[in-house]
Amino acid sequence: MSAKWPKQLPAFTEEQKRMKDEFVHKWLEQFPQKYGAMEVFNHNYPAKSFNKRDRKRKGFWRVVEIGGGLGSHVPYEDLGCQEYTILEIRQNILDTLVKKHPEVKCLLGDCQGEYAVENTFDRAIAIHVLEHLPNLPEALRQLHKVLKEDGVAHVVIPCEGSLAYTICRKISAERLWHKLYHTDYTWFIKSEHINLPDEIIEEIEKLFEIKYKRFFPIPLPFQFCNIAIGMTLYPKKTD
Repeated sequence: MSAKWPKQLPAFTEEQKRMKDEFVHKWLEQFPQKYGAMEVFNHNYPAKSFNKRDRKRKGFWRVVEIGGGLGSHVPYEDLGCQEYTILEIRQNILDTLVKKHPEVKCLLGDCQGEYAVENTFDRAIAIHVLEHLPNLPEALRQLHKVLKEDGVAHVVIPCEGSLAYTICRKISAERLWHKLYHTDYTWFIKSEHINLPDEIIEEIEKLFEIKYKRFFPIPLPFQFCNIAIGMTLYPKKTD
């Protein structure tokens, strides 16, 4: 592992921890209502990438979504052909998730550690998760381990650092933060979005083949003018 992994986060006070957990919950509640176009891309990319050909290839699928939040992605999926599991690290979010989506399996856990045995899942989903992970290489190793050799993963990441993404955040999440807490937002976002797109892609390519890539909202392969990237991954064979 490179010397920069795992990345070191600052120590947080109990009040900061409370604010982080509370804000993430509130943001997950408000985002689908206020930012529909982005929300549709975030969820349509994984759902529509799981096409009819894939479904016929395997029949019934076992699926894990890491960092599934409040389960916003669940309505986009056809659960009739899938056993759907969501892994979530925050207890306060998991508590809401269990009540909101009793039709899926809900697990409290960290995707940077073990959460399933080898070759458990046919498909994995990670929507705006990989940018948050201090030990991204380990999370990807675990994802590679739990996926079957002929499995597939669908991920969406933000174009963190791009002009377009920075402007969008200023008028969305940062505005909500200031409205709620009337305090500095910088420490929060610097402790959340710690991995840039190029870093994420570099680590992904060590274990997965990136089969497809789609940019939003401009379908050109440039980060500066885009907000998010959707990718379809296939596990590489390892020794």
